Amino acid sequence: MEKDAEKFLQAEETAMELVETLKQLHNEATSYKTATKELDTVRQRLLDLIESTEKITSGSHEIIKILKEIGGAEILNRITKVGDKVSEEFVKLSKTLAGLKTDIIDGFTKTETKSSEEFAKQSKTLAGLKTDIIDGFTKRGTKSSEEFAKQSNVMNKLKILIVVTLASSVTAVIIGVIALLR
Repeated sequence: MEKDAEKFLQAEETAMELVETLKQLHNEATSYKTATKELDTVRQRLLDLIESTEKITSGSHEIIKILKEIGGAEILNRITKVGDKVSEEFVKLSKTLAGLKTDIIDGFTKTETKSSEEFAKQSKTLAGLKTDIIDGFTKRGTKSSEEFAKQSNVMNKLKILIVVTLASSVTAVIIGVIALLR
């Protein structure tokens, strides 16, 4: 099949060269000038063109012979088979890509759901921790207030005791001074 395709491509290339050569021949013939110098140039070009046209014609004959050997119907049949195979592969690839797209979307959705759940758990944990901290501070604050009140009460009693002690000492000193003065 590769040999046939190569022959076909060769035939196509030769045909394209023939067309190009014929275009050149046409251009040369239409741009013909009457000057002697240009006539010689054109004549030489025409000879070259005729020689290359002969070569292309020979190549074209080979191409036509190859195309006849392969057969136009066979060439079209092979092209159709290749087209069908490409279409089948495209459909398979499209299905694979669609499945891959679905898998990726599902993966992202699952990850998003799991992340949301984890975030909710962390939020609950933080809320509980916040409550515990506030309760701890409240209890410590209440306990500290109670202890402060107790210590304040003790300080007041100590003040009274000191005042009473001072008052007794002053009274004792006054009694002592009075006793000395008598």
